[in-house]
Amino acid sequence: MAEMSETERRLAALEAQHKKIAEVEWNGHRLVFRRPTREECRQYRVALEDPVSKADANEHILQQTIVAFDDETNATAARMRYNPGFLDEHPMFASTAKVKLALGAMMGLVEEADLVDLGKGVTVRPAIRSGTPQV
Repeated sequence: MAEMSETERRLAALEAQHKKIAEVEWNGHRLVFRRPTREECRQYRVALEDPVSKADANEHILQQTIVAFDDETNATAARMRYNPGFLDEHPMFASTAKVKLALGAMMGLVEEADLVDLGKGVTVRPAIRSGTPQV
């Protein structure tokens, strides 16, 4: 059996801590987000209905839920590398298809059976196992 890479060990630790994570690869960076809480999802829905906050709803939920940026797995330090920094270089990141796929999967907008086909650069963990009920 092959040994886990350091990246895989970090992802496994984040998965164990947060139960469900989404990893998004973007221009050589790896960003990991935890599943939002029900309250965070409620606030997100409210923000989407408000014309003033709608434009920033994705960016706000990502800043709340980021848990790793590249090799940094301290959530506070990851958030500080994400904004400012990454968002200065990629200001429309929160509006990309990859982010929308990851958010949809994390918030339950995508059926569990469809999570395997998210596309290149988006991974949700734990991986869905056919016939295994998810808790």
